[in-house]
Amino acid sequence: MIYSETFQVRCYEVDSHDNYKAFSFANVAQEIAHIHSTKMGFGYASIIDKNLVWIISRMHFKFVKTPRWEDIVTLKTWSKSTEGLFAIRDYMMTDQDGNPLILGTSSWLIMDLKERRLKRMDHALSKEDLDKNDPLSAIDENCSKIKPEKDLEFIWSREVRWSDLDHNLHANNAKYLEWTLDTLDANYLENKELSDIKISFNHETKLGDKVDLYRKSIDSNTFYVEGKNGGQSIFQVICTFR
Repeated sequence: MIYSETFQVRCYEVDSHDNYKAFSFANVAQEIAHIHSTKMGFGYASIIDKNLVWIISRMHFKFVKTPRWEDIVTLKTWSKSTEGLFAIRDYMMTDQDGNPLILGTSSWLIMDLKERRLKRMDHALSKEDLDKNDPLSAIDENCSKIKPEKDLEFIWSREVRWSDLDHNLHANNAKYLEWTLDTLDANYLENKELSDIKISFNHETKLGDKVDLYRKSIDSNTFYVEGKNGGQSIFQVICTFR
């Protein structure tokens, strides 16, 4: 029930200090989830015929020890459980000795493309599919809803460009992590290392949409960032550094 891949961290996946980016992990986490769910029989191709798609709703990553350029790492993923409308999927990245580097959990939804409505897991998946879980937890607590913050500081606006789009013609979820970190001061990021990040994906954005980025300092090492389109919340992030 657990799928794993071993690979080398590439130069384009790291920052100026050769540390593995959160954006890079989010990308590979989405891809390995797709590969595993396909192998398990309930991937994109298996449900699109029913006009259904998987939607990533929430993610939480803990950077125990940040991987670095040229490190050989193993990423494991598994379907853990269902919780209401959510399917819970966990991740664990380890070094060559099996020591944990990044721990993650994510919450997924199934949406009907015609109705544009969310569906229960048993609407799309068989009982056999729903039983294909492993109770192992990378992070014990499932992703919770992020509480909106008040008194936010406007940082800048970002128009969704062609390079932001995925195969659904929406801004790729991982892009929001890039935009989040770009709201922070470069000098701060040069001297800090990401230790924890939570993100809620609240609404899709398409080519030409304008996303206004707002930020609030929770403390010296923790920040709340929210992207909005008009009055609508697109995403929320809480990131903590060490």
